[in-house]
Amino acid sequence: MDFSPYPQKVWKISHGSLKPEQRKDHEGRHLITIHSGTGRGQARAFNNEEMKKGDFFYLCYGSHIQLLGQVTSECKLSKARKGRRMSTGWLERKYKRLWLVTEDGHYRGYQRGWTPNYNSTCMSVPAKQFRDFEKRILFPHFGKRLDGLPWRRRQPRLEQELESAGRQQNSRLRRIVEVHAMKRAKRHYEAKGYEWHDVSATKSYDLFCEKNGKKLYVEVKGTQSKGHSVILTTNEVKHLRKYASNSHLFLVHSICVSTGRDPVASGGVAKHYPWRRVSGPSLRPLAYQIELKS
Repeated sequence: MDFSPYPQKVWKISHGSLKPEQRKDHEGRHLITIHSGTGRGQARAFNNEEMKKGDFFYLCYGSHIQLLGQVTSECKLSKARKGRRMSTGWLERKYKRLWLVTEDGHYRGYQRGWTPNYNSTCMSVPAKQFRDFEKRILFPHFGKRLDGLPWRRRQPRLEQELESAGRQQNSRLRRIVEVHAMKRAKRHYEAKGYEWHDVSATKSYDLFCEKNGKKLYVEVKGTQSKGHSVILTTNEVKHLRKYASNSHLFLVHSICVSTGRDPVASGGVAKHYPWRRVSGPSLRPLAYQIELKS
């Protein structure tokens, strides 16, 4: 699994300074716009310095959300058109509409630079606040989750994927690394006050942990690599998705294994990730199975 940031940005675009007929004209032509004199770096961000083709945005005016789209062109200076009644100095980009707002588009919530109720025209959502964007904008107004966006996927060769995921070809060494990671995970959750049960032999996850009635399902992974990605089976992913709010991915990377007749695993850097934090566009298939008729 790739723990790198999302490959595209998400933006707020406000047409609050446009008249109703101008907003309608732009929506019909699938154009977003901002005046070149807009301050606080917003015009520069819109004008190819930060916003890129493929980025996502939601469109609003005031506190009213209209739609969610994807940028499909570079920035250019708007041309005067008959009956448009726009002054000079406007910048525009074309977009593809993904979804219209569902039912009530009025935003009621706290204030950030990228929320509709903040006085801004073009603001990006910081990657660390993507889940907040999903909670306050994407799901309540579009009924979508982050993993429902058509993220651009990096597709290096399969061999590179497997290498970066730290797949050891030697099954004995792989088992030694896995056992070491399980020991680290057990100590970790025990120190947190959980009672753990090793269910790796019978379930599609590794540890069932419980504390004061709280249940936690833990998938444990160990690797000698730097841990930039790991491989999950189909059944592991199904279970993690089913119990997403109560599941952790526990990773021990950079594990050392001694050489000799009886290798021993030691060390490593342990990290645990709530499943909701790492799922989404970072989860992608590496192979497919096809059944053929004889």
